[in-house]
Parts: sequence; structure tokens; C-alpha cells
Amino acid sequence: MKKSVGIVIICGLLIGGILLAQLGSVSANCTPDPANSGDTVDCTASDTNGVGTGAEDNVSVTVHNGATVDSSPLPAVDLNDNNTVVNDGTLNNSGGNAVEVGDNNIVTNNGTITSTSGAGIDACSQNSITNNGTIDTTGGPGIRACSNNNVTNTGDITANGDEGVVVFDNNVVTNTGTITSDLVGVEVNNNNALTNNGTIDASAGVAGIIAQDGNTIVNNGDIQGGSYAGVTVDDNNTLINNGTITAPTGSVGVRADGPATITNNGSISGDANGILGNDDAQVVINNGTITGVNGPAISLLGGNDQVVILFGTVINGVIDGGTGIDSFQIDIDSSNSDPATANAIAAAIASQCPDASNCTINVNGVVYYVTNFEGPAGTRIIVVTRAAKQAQVICDGDVKVMKSVDEKYYDVYSGFSNDLPNGFWVGRIDPKLVPEVLKFQDPGKFNPGWYVRVTPIENNLMILQVYAGSDNHPYGKICTVPL
Repeated sequence: MKKSVGIVIICGLLIGGILLAQLGSVSANCTPDPANSGDTVDCTASDTNGVGTGAEDNVSVTVHNGATVDSSPLPAVDLNDNNTVVNDGTLNNSGGNAVEVGDNNIVTNNGTITSTSGAGIDACSQNSITNNGTIDTTGGPGIRACSNNNVTNTGDITANGDEGVVVFDNNVVTNTGTITSDLVGVEVNNNNALTNNGTIDASAGVAGIIAQDGNTIVNNGDIQGGSYAGVTVDDNNTLINNGTITAPTGSVGVRADGPATITNNGSISGDANGILGNDDAQVVINNGTITGVNGPAISLLGGNDQVVILFGTVINGVIDGGTGIDSFQIDIDSSNSDPATANAIAAAIASQCPDASNCTINVNGVVYYVTNFEGPAGTRIIVVTRAAKQAQVICDGDVKVMKSVDEKYYDVYSGFSNDLPNGFWVGRIDPKLVPEVLKFQDPGKFNPGWYVRVTPIENNLMILQVYAGSDNHPYGKICTVPL
């Protein structure tokens, strides 16, 4: 049903159904005209009547290539619930929203939508909205929607003086095209899932993305921020950056104005700060590059913050935990397969930076400037190193087969008892040197009269216990392991 939509200030300026005394000359090339609930409407040429009054349901509208619908200052298309709208032509409103729909609609733009003083598309709840074409607005957002909508942009959205896309709660927003705004590229309220695989450009505005509370944001593309930030998040948001986030002079790459978890696998760069927190607790995980051009790379102010960096990743600028009980963790294990190398790096870090109140780490050309991680001793610098490898159990039954620590051999155990819960070792198999049949004979101490037989079968080894009597009878569970 039609209702107001908004995010921070209002959620829609729906004006459908308003009757104007004088509309000037009209042309009707959308048929049937007027449209009623349940109709199939085709627009084939220039039409100034528009489609719908905001009350119609179950209408199917197709605006064909070359057709233009402009009933300014009324919406070009104004429908209620359960409608389908496909635009391959042009929809325009020079006095408000170009397209208005209520709930459970499917709106697909393959052509051009333009509006002045309103949204390109204004929708309520549970709609599927797809832009494969062009949406260009002045004084209104490109797309505005309430709750539980699926919004997809593969085309171009340009908003002058408003957001490119703005949604309220529980929406899924995906951009693989280009969104340009001189205010905010995409603004989401609460509990939304936002994925950017394309470009969001608010370099002439305030921020590429503004997120209120409880959102998950994944950037696989390019976000160009404005005067406030590349991306700014409020409370309990999760931001995963696999692409690029930048911000201009005086601005911040990512600004956390509340508790947040920020994982960077790509590049985050800001002039004033790469990442800036507040007095809440933030978690920053870096597997990429974070740069503060003329300020700290990471500055987390108050709160009990945590910074985790993969050793070898790039931090251009100071890492400042601010006040609170903070921890700084260097993950060496993930970047070094050799335990000896990892331990050597850990020892070098420990000698250079026994705590993180103010120190410089410089190991193998990797440099980190760390300050104000003032937690208790032992929590300031946490170095993650590789735990000692253990032999891996491949098969456990009447015969136990374990892969060696170096992963080159199989060790075979048999003869389990209360006294020998892990059995006794009967032999080692080198998968590269297995003959046609291999026997491990029990020496008579633990399991006399039995042996373990190993037989290659295709690309596997069949390992089983056999009684050494006249029938050579197999016994128990067979273990099959790969060659």
C-alpha cells in the first residue's frame, strides 16, 4: 500500500492521486487510458496523461523503446500494489517523483527516468527494483524505498542535490553499475545488506555511503567519498572492503561513529585519516592497505578497541588506539608457512615493541608505527604464531592410520586395548614406494598371529587387519586412504 517512505528526514513525497485543475494539452498513447486494476498497458509514443492514479493494483505496464511518458507535475507511472512496470523508453516528471509504487511491485528500467524535485523511483515495501538504464534526478534521490525491498543497479544513477539511492530498513541493495551524487551515493538506515561491485562516486558531495545501524556493507568495487568520509557507519555495522575506498583532502576513508567491525582486504585511503573511530569499541582487521595521507592510518580514539593486522600488509601512517583498553594483534601465522620464520619475526617484534604504548616495528622491511594501546601487560601486543603441527588421523577403527606431521607418510597402528588405547605402531607407508602388496607383521608381543596388509587399489590404499592363519581372513574395518 502507498505510504510515506524515508530514512533520516522523510520517506517519500508521494503526490499520486492529486488532481490538477489545468494540465494543459494532453496526449494519450498509453492504452488503455485510463488504466484500471488488472489492465495490461502499452505505451508506444508520447503520452502526457501518465499511467495510474496511485490506487491501481495488478497492472502490467510496458513503455516501449521510443515512447515518452510525461504527465508533469504528476508521476509518469503511479500505481499501488502487485504491479509490473517495464520501461524501455523515457519516463519524466519535472515536478516530483517519476515513478511511484506501493508494495510487492516489480519495476525494471531499461531506458531513461528523469525527475526534478522528486525521486526517479519511489517505492514502499517488498518491491523488486532494477535499473539497467539511466536515472537522472535533480532535487530528489535516484531511487528511494522503504523496507524489505530488493534494489539492483546495473546502469547509471545520477542524483543532483540528493542521494543516489536511499532505503529504510531490511533491504538488499546491490550496485554493479555507477552511482553518482553530489550529496551521498547510497544511504541505508537499519539492518540492510549493501554490496557494491561497481562505482559509487560522491567526490563532489559528503560521503560515498552513509549507514545507520546494524548493516552489512561489502565493497568489491570503487567508492569515492566526499567531504565527510568515503564510508561512514553508525552503530553495530560490519564493513568488508575488498575494493577501493578513497576520500579527498581533509576527509576520512572510513569513519566509524559507533561500534563497528571493519575488515580491509583492499585499499582504504583518507587525507585526514585512513580509518577514524569514536569513543565506542571498534575492531579493525587489515589484510590490505590502509593509508592516512596527512594523518594517522588508524585512529580509534576512546573505547576498548582491537586492531588485527596480517604481518606484511601495508599501513601507511600511525596506528593509534587512543584511550581505553586496546589490543594490537599481529597475525604472523597467516603469512608464514614456516614456523621457524614466524617465531623469528615474533621475537623481533617482541624486542622492538615490548608494549604498544609508543613503538616502531621494523622487521624484514615491514614497518608499523604503534601508539596508545594501553591495555594490561600481555594484551598490548599479541603475536599470533603457528601452533606446532600434529599428526592427522585419516582413519580410525580396527586399524588407525595417521598422516605424518610433514604430510609425506602414513603411520599405521593396530592392537588396541585398555593398556594401549592408541594401539601400537606397526609401520610407516611411503605412498610413493608402495609395492603391490605390503605386510606389516605383528612381532608377537601385542597381537600374535595377525598382520596389517596394505594393497594399492586404483588411486587409494586399502589397509586392513588380517589373521595369519590358513585362511588369511580379513578382520574388522577397512581403512581406505588416498595415494
